Amino acid sequence: MTARLSALAPWLTFAVILAAAPRVFPSATALTMMSLMGVMIIFALSYNMLLGQTGLLSFGHAVYYGLGGFVTIHTMNAVIHNKLGVSVPLIPLVGGLAGASRHYDTDYWFNIMPEAVGDLEHFLDRTEGTAGLARPRRHYTVVVCGERLQFEKEADARLEWTKDIYSADFFIAPTNMNCDRYLDGRVIATIERLGVVIGVVKDRRELVKRNIAGIKGLNIIP
Repeated sequence: MTARLSALAPWLTFAVILAAAPRVFPSATALTMMSLMGVMIIFALSYNMLLGQTGLLSFGHAVYYGLGGFVTIHTMNAVIHNKLGVSVPLIPLVGGLAGASRHYDTDYWFNIMPEAVGDLEHFLDRTEGTAGLARPRRHYTVVVCGERLQFEKEADARLEWTKDIYSADFFIAPTNMNCDRYLDGRVIATIERLGVVIGVVKDRRELVKRNIAGIKGLNIIP
């Protein structure tokens, strides 16, 4: 027990110093400087984990770091201006997944393809029923807002990738950059993380049929 306390003593001392520093140096300049020091420490630790421990050289995380801070500081200003009873440690949560949804590349962190393709296959299993097992299964074309190879790696023999956006049976897309709004259709599955929708699967068959019928109707009008 004594050895454990001895090992923790430097960290506890450092924590006490950090807690006492704002009271010893209460000026705005000192508080700003200490905040910047804390931010840089966190950034250095994250960079050390990324490059020093995993060996992955990537500066992409800096983008999310900056965007999270940008959203957080504006939220803090809104809390102060409106005198809302929100604890300061909770404010950075605003800069998380919910704040990034539809604005930033959330699919970069959450790969939707395996789950989206799996949901589509389960949907077809349910709708085809026993009849689909008794006879050769038909093929369905799928438009993907993403990489073709990634889709084909997950899809079974029924699903075929296509770039024909006008006749595709289904549409799979992440919500980042509003890619899911590119094509209409009935949503048959959603992929969520932390309560935020990051991907959708849409059934476009009825819409395609109506569009084809409408086009044919127009063709016969004198």
